[in-house]
Amino acid sequence: MEKCIPTEPVKEKLRDLRKYIPDAEDLVVEFAQYLADQLGTGDLYPFGFAFRYDYDVKSLYHGRHGGGQPINHKLARMLWKNYALILSYFSRIVDVVLPPKFASKTKRIFEKTPRTRKMW
Repeated sequence: MEKCIPTEPVKEKLRDLRKYIPDAEDLVVEFAQYLADQLGTGDLYPFGFAFRYDYDVKSLYHGRHGGGQPINHKLARMLWKNYALILSYFSRIVDVVLPPKFASKTKRIFEKTPRTRKMW
């Protein structure tokens, strides 16, 4: 069984991403705060974090949640290159908000997932 970690410390680090990645683009910092708001409570698994990151990027790009509900957020429906930038920060974000072994597992899952390679 995969090991899990508490979600709250991860959410706190995401909300304060600028402290951990000072040179992060404003757009990426804003996304990290959005992602923190979207994460549930309780325990977090590597697949869950990888999936949530990918799902939120795609949902924002399309401007709709999976159920078709519109997303009313300033990150929604921007040019595709903005989401490519957010995706390019995945490894850096994971390395600073997750414990090392958990981060490594999460990155492997994210890289192997076909949906992360084709979004547009």
